[in-house]
Amino acid sequence: MLQVVKQTNGNKSKHSLKRGWDLMGVLCCFLMPSARFAPILRQFIEDNVNLGEPIATGAKWSLRNLKRMLTNGMRRYSPDLTEVEAIIVCKH
Repeated sequence: MLQVVKQTNGNKSKHSLKRGWDLMGVLCCFLMPSARFAPILRQFIEDNVNLGEPIATGAKWSLRNLKRMLTNGMRRYSPDLTEVEAIIVCKH
């Protein structure tokens, strides 16, 4: 997750930003950040929610997924590729 934060922070390429925020959204669906990193990650995502596209859409989706993860906890089983693809297609 930290590497994706680095990728999406200050990146000038719209294509790379979109892909980075897509990945962040998926990671927030399936991985629980550590207790120390969770508030930092949440603040980073919240800081990006009101920026222009493609950042805002990806940040909103990531924030929704992160909140759900922090509330419900981590999944018991890893997703298969089909589930990940469906999540990306249906994210908005």
